[in-house]
Amino acid sequence: MSQGVEAWHLRPGDRLPRLVRYPTRVTCFLFAVAWWTPHRVHYDVEWAAHEGYGDVIVPGLLLNEYVVAAVTSWTGDPTTLRRLSVRYTAPAVAGDTLTLEPVVTDIDEVSGLRTVTFAFEMLRQDDAKLLFGEATVVAPLAATAK
Repeated sequence: MSQGVEAWHLRPGDRLPRLVRYPTRVTCFLFAVAWWTPHRVHYDVEWAAHEGYGDVIVPGLLLNEYVVAAVTSWTGDPTTLRRLSVRYTAPAVAGDTLTLEPVVTDIDEVSGLRTVTFAFEMLRQDDAKLLFGEATVVAPLAATAK
C-alpha cells in the first residue's frame, strides 16, 4: 500500500492524504479527446467564454478520476473501488486549484475483505465546493495482507 496508509489501521474519522490537482487547458483538451467528450466548452476558450465561463470547463469525468485516485491510491490498485456516488455543485475551469481530502465514515468486514467508505468534497482555491459524495473501497484484512 502506498502513502503509509493501511486498511486495518483506518478508523472512522481518519482522513486520507490530501490530493491537490491543477488542471490546465491541455489537460482538459486531452481528457476530452480521450473520453470523446465533444462539447466545445471543454477545449475551446472562446466558446467557454461565450457560455459565461472564465476558461474551459474541466470535464466531470476528469473530476471523478481525481476522486478515484484520492480514495484508492492508498491501496495501490484503482480497481479496489466498489461504489462511487458524486454530486456536482459548481464547475471547475482550467487553472483552478482543486483539493480533495477523503474522510473515513464506515468500515465493514465481510468474507475476508474490509470495505472502507469515505465521504469527500472537492474544493476550489476560493473554497467553493465543486462536488461531494461517497466512495467505498475494498482492501484485504490484516490477517491476509502481506
